Amino acid sequence: MNRKIIFIIFIFNIFVFCAGISKNTSISTRESIKETQKSRARRHTTLTLHEAIEIAYCVKPNIKLYKHAVEESKMVAQQALSGYFPQVTLTSGISKNRGDPTTNYKVNVIAEQLVYSFAGPIEKYKKARKNMQIVSIEGDKEKKELRHELEKVFLECWKLQQQSKVVNALYKAAKSDLQKARHAYKVHLTDKSEWLKSLSAYKDSMRDIDIYYDSITLGQKKLEFFMGQPIKLSVSEAKVKGLFKDNQILEVTLIWDETKDVSLKSLGYYYSLANKTKEDLKIADKKIAIARDDLYIARGSRLPTVGLTAGIDYTAGGAYPSVMSADQPFSVNHHWCTHNFGIGLSWKIFDGALSRFEENAAHAKILKEILTKDDTHQKIQWDIQKAYYQLSQDRIKWVAKNAELTAAHNDLVLNKKKFEIGDISKVEFNVSVSNWERAYFEWLDGKTAMLIDARDLAYQCGYPDELSR
Repeated sequence: MNRKIIFIIFIFNIFVFCAGISKNTSISTRESIKETQKSRARRHTTLTLHEAIEIAYCVKPNIKLYKHAVEESKMVAQQALSGYFPQVTLTSGISKNRGDPTTNYKVNVIAEQLVYSFAGPIEKYKKARKNMQIVSIEGDKEKKELRHELEKVFLECWKLQQQSKVVNALYKAAKSDLQKARHAYKVHLTDKSEWLKSLSAYKDSMRDIDIYYDSITLGQKKLEFFMGQPIKLSVSEAKVKGLFKDNQILEVTLIWDETKDVSLKSLGYYYSLANKTKEDLKIADKKIAIARDDLYIARGSRLPTVGLTAGIDYTAGGAYPSVMSADQPFSVNHHWCTHNFGIGLSWKIFDGALSRFEENAAHAKILKEILTKDDTHQKIQWDIQKAYYQLSQDRIKWVAKNAELTAAHNDLVLNKKKFEIGDISKVEFNVSVSNWERAYFEWLDGKTAMLIDARDLAYQCGYPDELSR
């Protein structure tokens, strides 16, 4: 009897111990799940286009390098200007004549100051300043090119995120239709031809879904490249499992916060905006100005240059202290110092026609840069025309898609009411749902194409304030 009681108590203690472990394990598991959910929430955020552009400007090397390029060109300009600062030269030497034990020491200090030169530091400084401005303008141009590419990729990825629900619904509908067709074929409600058609339609749907997920991967890689940092798009996966496995990368949902309607004005309006803001035209103007500076420098090299000089000469030496004769008296160590000041005028009477050739080259360069600007202007107008008419076409298509989407939505609402009262079957209702989803898919494609065209037109105009977001 005692043995039975002891055995029962032993079993009871084991049960209590296991229950405690299970309870602790359950608590720790729940805490782990909560912590994981919090961690995922911290790694998930929203991202607007403006934020993406600011991130790219901060981290992309091709943007940051222009800061140092401008500093480099600024120092080159300062080098040109330094020609108007005094130039001081110190020379010293030791000499000794043969047969003379005395050593002579000489020190010479010369200071030179350029007063004026027609082809001097001021003209070269002006030219270097224009080169620095060109580098700065090229940096702005690089920023706008990066912004343009980022806008296109951002909108494509935003479209893919918006289409994820439709793709998931398409996947479920394709699986359901395939199962229905398989059951109908097994019970001989349909022939093999109908079954093969259903199977082909299912494979087409799976192909479209695979293309969609491949587009997500490609779009994500493009967005990572132009932003300059790794991210992953927040997309619910219907078919492909484990497409994005790195939990350490920030997961983002893209937000397009543009609320203005896309409208068009006359072509002349966009031409005038481009003439004021396009960097290519600004660079062309600077290059014409630099060519004119070359012309002034070539002409000024034939004119006189005025400068000031000042110097100090110090010499110390000695003689033979042991020589004493009537015709050669004793001489002692000596030293002397002289000062000199002067003003100089330098004028090349003939330089071998070098300045004339430089002047002719500068004339040719001016004409070349003017023609280059005209060509650039024509290319800008052509690019604006292409972007303008492409936007006009896609805008018309989007208006038509908008009407189709409205019709599909009205048909869906009507068929839903009919299905609720029993006028149509569920199959017919599912067809209307599928039609609305496809209409929304195509509408979103058209809207994204129109938005990309609008941003492309703004880029071709140089992103003026009137077209910037």
